[in-house]
Amino acid sequence: MSLLEAYLNQELTWTPAQRNDDGTPKKDGSGRVLYGEDQTIKGLLNDRFQMIRDATGKEVVSSGSVKTLAAVEIEDKINGRVVIGRNIHKDFDGQGEGRTVYLK
Repeated sequence: MSLLEAYLNQELTWTPAQRNDDGTPKKDGSGRVLYGEDQTIKGLLNDRFQMIRDATGKEVVSSGSVKTLAAVEIEDKINGRVVIGRNIHKDFDGQGEGRTVYLK
């Protein structure tokens, strides 16, 4: 068990966006993102406002962040809140070791 896993003590609802082959989210005819089935993941939710840069580089306000080991991506939802940014953490070998995602 990694040190991060010991702190991921909350059960969160992750709703992944359906993805195209290139990784972009699938959208319906009106431009809304299509979502898959809810999944329960372990994480640590922190409700704190902060300025971040979104996927386009624009400064936006995040209303919270989640640390998790799940492969959460931008446009997914956690507890019904849309993910607007993410950082992937790497260990000393360059392997993925969790991520921090920022919520709208």
